Amino acid sequence: MRTQRLLSRASVLRLGLVGLLLAVSPLPTVAKGVAKVRVTETFREMGPCKVGEQMPTWAGHTAKGQTVRSQDLIRPRRGDVPQALVISFFGTYCAPCKIGLPIIQKVMDENPTYKTVLIAKPPKLNLVTPFLKNLGVRQLVVEDEHEKIAGRLGVGKKVPRTIVVGRDGVVRAIFGIEGVNFKQQLEAALQEAESKARIKK
Repeated sequence: MRTQRLLSRASVLRLGLVGLLLAVSPLPTVAKGVAKVRVTETFREMGPCKVGEQMPTWAGHTAKGQTVRSQDLIRPRRGDVPQALVISFFGTYCAPCKIGLPIIQKVMDENPTYKTVLIAKPPKLNLVTPFLKNLGVRQLVVEDEHEKIAGRLGVGKKVPRTIVVGRDGVVRAIFGIEGVNFKQQLEAALQEAESKARIKK
């Protein structure tokens, strides 16, 4: 009987010691190097660029000197099925862009009727071609050397910034850092832009 009591007291002491250690020990943390799950950033407005309103007009040039104007990209032609436009600002220095740009390319491959223009921000514009080639991205690229287009659309220093515009010229979505749900959100925004442009037509 005495032996059982001694064992019982010893068990209580051990449990108490374990509880004390747990109380003073820090909570476990996520190991370094483990990627955090991030959802896609969305905005209702970005300076003069606002969801539900007309996109400010802009113009720029490709590396070969070809002029690209926003009006030419979104102006519907008679008999055309309304199409949506994706405008994505990126930089060769931008790590998140390496995730978002291939997703945009995949969506465009699956929906070839949509249009896309990529706006390259400085510096290191000379690295744009190899940067995109390495990612497997094949889209029209405008170089925004003096960041005039970024200024027109309210894009600050942070990239990526992706804008979805309907063929009626109305902004339908603005995305920031692309997360795990970016493909689904981009597809939904494109479908909405196309649908509303068709109704308006």
